[in-house]
Amino acid sequence: MKRRSLALLVAALISAPVAAQNEPSEVTDAEIAKYKTSSEAECRAGAAGKGDPKDVEAFCGCIFASLNGSMTRAEWQQAYFYSTKSEPARVREVLGPHLQKSECRPQAAAAPKPAPTDAQPAPQRKAPAQGLRPPSK
Repeated sequence: MKRRSLALLVAALISAPVAAQNEPSEVTDAEIAKYKTSSEAECRAGAAGKGDPKDVEAFCGCIFASLNGSMTRAEWQQAYFYSTKSEPARVREVLGPHLQKSECRPQAAAAPKPAPTDAQPAPQRKAPAQGLRPPSK
């Protein structure tokens, strides 16, 4: 489930508005902010219907909080720039290390499984035998 979520997130980050920059360093703070906002919205939209909306909200919020905490301005510029140039492999190169380090987990996968309500007691072990039996003839 984690890989699917990460793939969904990368796909959302790749789909950004096209701009006319020639170098990543030409990407402005306003474009980075718009990219972050639209990417987070894409994360939520892409995961809609695939779980509890609160879990989707928490997961996407966690991912972007993690990215905001670990990515430099230059990396955000690169991610935006490569997404506008339709270079998803380059976007993954920039985002990949940060997504791998992320502690975020989809809630459905991270939540412990509830114990069955009509569980039966565990079978009792039999006392060990008192030695080997000779083969029957």
